[in-house]
Amino acid sequence: MKIQINHVTKHFGSLTVLSDITFDVRQGEFLTIAGPGGCGKSTLLDLISGLLKPSGGEILLDGAPVSGAGFAHGVVLQQHALFPWRTALGNVEFALEATSVPRGERAGLARHYLGLVGLGALDDRYPHELTAGTRQRVAIARSLAYDPGVLLMDEPFAALDTRTRSSLREDLLSVWEKTGKTIVLATRSLDEAAYLGRRVAILTSSPGRVLSLHDTLRDTVSLREAAVSLA
Repeated sequence: MKIQINHVTKHFGSLTVLSDITFDVRQGEFLTIAGPGGCGKSTLLDLISGLLKPSGGEILLDGAPVSGAGFAHGVVLQQHALFPWRTALGNVEFALEATSVPRGERAGLARHYLGLVGLGALDDRYPHELTAGTRQRVAIARSLAYDPGVLLMDEPFAALDTRTRSSLREDLLSVWEKTGKTIVLATRSLDEAAYLGRRVAILTSSPGRVLSLHDTLRDTVSLREAAVSLA
């Protein structure tokens, strides 16, 4: 297993955000986490990334406890967080600089990652010259450039219009198929979770607990039942 989450609980003071979370993520799997706002999806991603520590239980990455944030995880958020003074190419090169890729190799590698998300012709544009969807594509390319073992995505398409969101979903599935990366994506949309994920973990409202875990290729009926229970 790539990620093992064993009986994880998270408290912030007297507030319990997550309670007894247990599930695994397989190597190369695209797993989605679905649940209402405030159920702890973002907190769970922060725990997987090592930005936060569990109050109880453990999280293992490749069989070893997650001990802190690092380049083992790439993170894509709702907001792209690109550097406005860098071009699309420069933003992706930043990840390569951070991981000590030799200077002479950076531009070529950055163009490779931009090409994966369909942006080979826009590498000289600055963020303010790009659409919201294109900026998010650059953010995905930058995260891939860290060559992480796991790509964590926290509602990455929530701020986009319907057409752009649909296009980016297709691009993300293409990237996953080409790279074989392990991807964990959190979303409030059960439809999005079922479309993207090969398995879906559904969380209850706060405190977040695993209501159910579904194989999207087989569990259409049980996914519908879960949607009704969350409504």
